[in-house]
Amino acid sequence: MKKMLKCGIAFMLCFAMMMLAACGGSNGPSDAVSKSLDELKKSEISDSALGNADASLNNNTKEAYKAFMEKLHDFDYEITDEKISDDGESADVTVKITTYDFGNAYLDTYEELLQKNDPDKITQDMLYGTMFKKMSELKDKKYSEKVTVKCTKSDDEWKPSLNGNAQFQNALFGGTIKIVSELANNK
Repeated sequence: MKKMLKCGIAFMLCFAMMMLAACGGSNGPSDAVSKSLDELKKSEISDSALGNADASLNNNTKEAYKAFMEKLHDFDYEITDEKISDDGESADVTVKITTYDFGNAYLDTYEELLQKNDPDKITQDMLYGTMFKKMSELKDKKYSEKVTVKCTKSDDEWKPSLNGNAQFQNALFGGTIKIVSELANNK
């Protein structure tokens, strides 16, 4: 069971770091956040995001992974607020992220695998294959969360700080990171 949670956590954190690399600056904090999110939505889907696990996965799991990646890029956002500091050098931009409920799909995967298998015999292929399949089959964007993105001004350009923003990463993953963390802390 711990192996399954560690695999899930490792995947989500690794992918979040890779995915959030595309972040550009702009004239206003809200514009900078919009630009970064638009770049993120258009970013290339990398075959290497699974890292070392990729070699042990079968073709069905790899296909489910690619379908999941396309879903992950299919998020909506709305900028709802912007507060620039008095010195004009930093800002908080509130963004509402709407995406698929990947977190509950992960939880369903977790519970399904534990009910059918000995936790010590759950392989990465079983975990990822089931998880990616469930996540890629989601039809409606039912997960929504408001997050704050901090921006700093450098050389007259605003730069959003998405990398390392746990609240933002959790919203982008449809609540998955929070659920995986809660499961890990309860076991």
